[in-house]
Amino acid sequence: MANCLNPNCGKELKKGSFSSNLPYKKEAVEFIHTFTLNTSPGYCNSCGKPGMDKGRENATARDKELSATLNKHIKSLPILSLQAPAGWKYTPLGLVTGQSVTGTGVFSEFASSWTDLLGAQSKTYNKKIAGGEAICQTQLRIKCVEMGGNAILATDIDYAEVGGGKGMLMVCMTGTAVLLENIEVLGPDAIDGLEILTQTAAKSREVRRFDHIIDSPIMYIPLTEEGV
Repeated sequence: MANCLNPNCGKELKKGSFSSNLPYKKEAVEFIHTFTLNTSPGYCNSCGKPGMDKGRENATARDKELSATLNKHIKSLPILSLQAPAGWKYTPLGLVTGQSVTGTGVFSEFASSWTDLLGAQSKTYNKKIAGGEAICQTQLRIKCVEMGGNAILATDIDYAEVGGGKGMLMVCMTGTAVLLENIEVLGPDAIDGLEILTQTAAKSREVRRFDHIIDSPIMYIPLTEEGV
């Protein structure tokens, strides 16, 4: 019967009806190595929990830190309606979309409140449209970053009433995520923010690849076949 690979543990690995001591899967070991100072070649139920708990704590803190940086610089990622800007060298990555549905209460007043619509009411209406557009832009940027892109081209916006006359405004936005190779075409003001965003996004993807371990306690006690 094999023993735990952790030299500080070395307990017998077993799988039984009343008592088990199972080794952690390779991905769980990698997770502990990535987010703690532990370097043991393996862990089991008896010794792995402290490292796993510390790894979860560090990974969650790291994710929050990176998310704050992404939120701060997310607007650095350009969104253009142009299909192919002059001088840009880029690789298309795929379609990105965003949707927002907002209650307005304006559509039902079209027939009876033209004065309000053209006056004070229009300000509220325009603010809600602008809010929906901002939400969609953020969604597009986040999806683009997650795909490894740094710009969005060929962006299109559509508006529609939804909800059967209940005054719900839907804003939809689509675009093509691209990886811009010569970011110098954006000018010096945009380069710094975009570089920070790109680097932070890469680090964030490295953390997010362990989401299934961070968010699922069952991953802390992976099962193996008897006799391992």
